Amino acid sequence: MSSARMATIIELLPIGRPSVDILIENLEDDDWLVREAAADLLGKIADVRAVGPLVKRLAHDKDTGVKELAIKALGLIGDARPTQLYLEAIPIRPLRVYAMEALAKIKDVEVLRPHKELFDRLRTDRDGLVAYNAGLIADKLDALAGTDVTGQEGNHEDE
Repeated sequence: MSSARMATIIELLPIGRPSVDILIENLEDDDWLVREAAADLLGKIADVRAVGPLVKRLAHDKDTGVKELAIKALGLIGDARPTQLYLEAIPIRPLRVYAMEALAKIKDVEVLRPHKELFDRLRTDRDGLVAYNAGLIADKLDALAGTDVTGQEGNHEDE
């Protein structure tokens, strides 16, 4: 039964946006494999309608694999709304790289400013992907602040 539902979900990817509602419904499936597949495809389609349901999965699903794919999907969408959940996921080993990648893909970088010290600290993390993404975020925040990495004021053409 589960494999038939899985096959149906996988067939929805080429359909794209029209399949978003069906995939969102499948995020509530009893089978974690179906929820994982739905989250994965929602990320590949990257429709903002999926943000709320994916946030719910990330916050409440009991399966770590579903949480991983939900956070990865949210990262692909690039929405800032799940920022707090991403930050809370950083200490959780299986989720931390996905959380940092999702944070680095947020389009509205300004929402990350209150956490600048955290990203500066994570630049030296033992996990290379965590450190890399922390550096990307910190550099974007520096650029927004009008300073380069040496702390010098940058050029402000719009002043």
